[in-house]
Amino acid sequence: MASHRNPEDPDHPEQPARITRIFERLEQEGLAQRCVRLPCRPATKEELELKHTARYVEATLAVKDLLEAGAIQESRKYNSVFLSPESTQAGFLSAGSVLEATAQVCAGEVGSAVCVVRPPGHHAEADCAMGFCLFGNVALAAAEARRQGWSQRALIVDWDVHHGNGTQNMFEEDSTVLYFSTHRYDGGSFYPGSKLGHFSSHGQGAGAGFSVNVPWDVKGGQRRGCPAPGDAEFLEAFRRVLLPICEEFKPDLVFVSAGFDAAEGDPLGGCSVTPAGYFELTRLLRDLVPGGSRLVLALEGGYNLESISSSMAACMRALLGDCGPGGVPHESMPSPKSFHSDAVEAARAHLAQFWPSLRKSADPSRVPATALEGSWSSMQLELRNHAELTGGDFSELKKRQEALLFQAGGGAERPSTLGWPASCPCSATMFPQSCCW
Repeated sequence: MASHRNPEDPDHPEQPARITRIFERLEQEGLAQRCVRLPCRPATKEELELKHTARYVEATLAVKDLLEAGAIQESRKYNSVFLSPESTQAGFLSAGSVLEATAQVCAGEVGSAVCVVRPPGHHAEADCAMGFCLFGNVALAAAEARRQGWSQRALIVDWDVHHGNGTQNMFEEDSTVLYFSTHRYDGGSFYPGSKLGHFSSHGQGAGAGFSVNVPWDVKGGQRRGCPAPGDAEFLEAFRRVLLPICEEFKPDLVFVSAGFDAAEGDPLGGCSVTPAGYFELTRLLRDLVPGGSRLVLALEGGYNLESISSSMAACMRALLGDCGPGGVPHESMPSPKSFHSDAVEAARAHLAQFWPSLRKSADPSRVPATALEGSWSSMQLELRNHAELTGGDFSELKKRQEALLFQAGGGAERPSTLGWPASCPCSATMFPQSCCW
């Protein structure tokens, strides 16, 4: 896997040193020695075709026979992907390693597994590579677990700073896999740059409600002097959204798409999760499956060599039952910033239509963020839905909503019951998401 490289840019952030530095750190801290080393193997074509088209698998297989110039030319067919003749073997090994680790966990040979692999996988679509990713490593493992009867209800937790578009698309209509992602979104402008990562993108058909997104607006927060989300915010997303849903879903197998580009110091992410934060996130996931962890954690992104190494070590410590980095108790972590808490509550309010557990402890007097943006009719619909879900008084909520919008509009005349007066600066079709309440 270390042979996969960018022929045109040796300093590309998705570089071989990512996995070698992680292994070095795990050995330095004595963690690797406390684990069983599982053999890696290439994925089979049959396994890859569980979630990828035969045509795409063949195209990737053919890269190994190209000269370097041909591999470069092939890579230009895709979005943010580099290829070398060695990429085929690396991609097959990366996917196969996660598949093998899953088989070992499900057979009870090991309780949990950490897969230090590259290239990553969560951006790869069924028919193409994307975003440094060749195959959907975690998605393939979840599909194989279902096919083999090892799992009836798999949970995929994706804490990479980028939304895992490929993984979500692969299970968009599947109620046997719950996909949860918390990621930087910035109104859809942050990579992969689509509306798929919004909380309203919740799956389709039988899979409605089984795609769960908690998107962060980092740029919006910066405009208000609000720091980027970190430990407290990611933990709140877990505790307020993911964990209540898991009480209903009851996963029997847990996967983590463990990207560490939301870590402090990452050159691409712009967030501030610490090793102590990743330790606590892993600790919360470790005990979700009764009777054993049955957890498979696979490396995705993360491009600061120091932060990905220390973060992965923290995750492994959590799986081994150790104390967290520095011995700092999770109770001492700071409270989440209110701006980012609003994003969590907006996702929670939207998803409550699918998960009754999210209706519990909801504040019936709180105006949800979703009722403070968009057209006037859509805001009223969101407010009425919130009132019905929480038992709140719609008339009182409407008064609070109007007061908040009036305040955000800079003193404009309050709206009439028929809508906004033409003179109100908030009368645009879309209420600006940048307003702060």
